[in-house]
Amino acid sequence: MNDLEKGRIIIINLFSFLALLVLASLIPVMNTISTIDLIAIFVFQVILVCFPILNAFGKYRLSLLLFHIIIPIISAGLIVIYGPINSDEANFILCMALGFIGYKEKIRQAVIIAWNFFCFTAAIFCNLVFGVVYQYENTFFEDFFIALYSILMVIFIARFIINNNYKFSRKIRKEQLRAEELLHNILPVEVADELKENGKAQAAFFENVSVLFTDFEDFTQKAKNLEPRILVDTINEIFSAFDRITEKYKIEKIKTIGDAYLAVCGVPKANKDHAKNVVLAGMEMLAFLERHKEKQKNLGLPYFEMRIGIHTGPIVAGIVGIKKYQYDVWGKTVSTANSVEKNGIAGKICISTTTHELIKNDFDFTPHISLEVEDGKQLNSYIVESVDIFQKVDRN
Repeated sequence: MNDLEKGRIIIINLFSFLALLVLASLIPVMNTISTIDLIAIFVFQVILVCFPILNAFGKYRLSLLLFHIIIPIISAGLIVIYGPINSDEANFILCMALGFIGYKEKIRQAVIIAWNFFCFTAAIFCNLVFGVVYQYENTFFEDFFIALYSILMVIFIARFIINNNYKFSRKIRKEQLRAEELLHNILPVEVADELKENGKAQAAFFENVSVLFTDFEDFTQKAKNLEPRILVDTINEIFSAFDRITEKYKIEKIKTIGDAYLAVCGVPKANKDHAKNVVLAGMEMLAFLERHKEKQKNLGLPYFEMRIGIHTGPIVAGIVGIKKYQYDVWGKTVSTANSVEKNGIAGKICISTTTHELIKNDFDFTPHISLEVEDGKQLNSYIVESVDIFQKVDRN
């Protein structure tokens, strides 16, 4: 709430307070009301003024606390003076009812009920022990005015509390949606939902997925010729395009490691077209980078060329740590995909023989080199040819 709105609330409520004083001097009926009743009405009006002002400055709990302390005390005082004949006990019911509206916590509701019950019981006891100190019989106009004023006060405060609760609930829901959106931006939706529900997400084994690695050729050398801001903007532009491409083909981006980009298709949801999808995504990545290269040339800026490596096999995926959650993948398949990429050719997609077996009828390939993987075995690799790939492969 800005200062203008705060000032507006203060002015409106001070005006209503002055209006009541003018009303007290102009309406003859007011002259018949006892001084004690006028003092009580005066205090009630002060509460009505302070209630929205405190809320305007973010003191919502304080305003409710003052209301639940002052009203029962005043009502108890009136019962001690007059006895339980002027319907002042209705104020206790009002306070308890508004306590249920204003607070959601059971303990606070219980405290308010106990406090109002204590005040009412103490007032009745004092009245019985000490007798009626001041006996006064209200006229019809006095009862009508006090009843009308009480009803207006109930409507005003109840409406204000309900409105604040509604705004507070909307604010909480808005913050929850923002938190969920942020969490879904960091983690896969299924993993994020499991984390919210259980407080943790179990690691899972995936038997057959395709891992995509990209890396820029001679990145370190070319980065030396770029200003830090331009370098970061350039990498951000490229990787943002890669994010859109991976989303299009239902591929899960895992992370970026410097100038490397790691993504997996088939986690956390199985995808029977995982191998085909990562190759198609790789083709679009290279096509985007080619357009970006032409733009950089026209601006006289350094450009990047990229190698892509793809391997298919089993992995383990899950969340590690308790801070800055990250969905990560582990296993020989990941390191093998990295080896395939490192032994690839700039501007080309290099795939392992495992991936080749799944998509050998969908693309044209050229045999590449034999790679030595972690266990000392040899693994054949292939280069995906840059044919009119989107006419040849049904992406649906």
